Amino acid sequence: MNTLPTIRPLDRLARCINEQQAQIEAHARNMLFFAKVAGELLIEARDSKERTEPFKEWVPRYCRKANGQPLSYVQATKYMNVARRWDDLKGFADETCTNSIDAFLGYQKANPAPKSNLPTFTEDDAEYALKIAARLDSDFEGERDVAADKLNTFAKQHGMTGEELVEKAKKLRPAQHLTNVEAGKQELRAEILAPFQSMSKQELLDVIFNLIVKLSREA
Repeated sequence: MNTLPTIRPLDRLARCINEQQAQIEAHARNMLFFAKVAGELLIEARDSKERTEPFKEWVPRYCRKANGQPLSYVQATKYMNVARRWDDLKGFADETCTNSIDAFLGYQKANPAPKSNLPTFTEDDAEYALKIAARLDSDFEGERDVAADKLNTFAKQHGMTGEELVEKAKKLRPAQHLTNVEAGKQELRAEILAPFQSMSKQELLDVIFNLIVKLSREA
């Protein structure tokens, strides 16, 4: 009489654990590969001649996370770094699952200092933060990494993330993060409108009327 082999509970558990380990390793490799592909696409978008706005503004405006939130420029920079360094670090993929788990277990959400102990974020601080943020667009990888570290360190000193710091800095120094074209347009607009700032409503209406008459005659 044939009897089926008995599978002990611990043997079944070990087999299931091994199956899960295989899934962990496979998904870890996929995560790194997808980050590489995203980085390559970001580099292509950065170098595109069709883009009309600064790349670091284009990313959060058009790129989204799965939850619908904007993809930060800092995260996009990490993806691009994965793409650039892929040939040198692709052997690291086999260890990624362990490193990712270690990073997860070691993660601790930063506890911001009490608001009363935080330094006041001044316009000078905003100017400094925007100067650092501008270096995130550098063509040199080392300079980008140094800038990201400086920005995050400066942000922690003020109880914020790097993204929050840049957004606050933009509000305090709105003209500083404009492109040269945008800044030029604003300067030209201010120069043209300056003579009309002190005019009354009636005076402005007279100017408009005279302009319409002049244009109609020239036509």
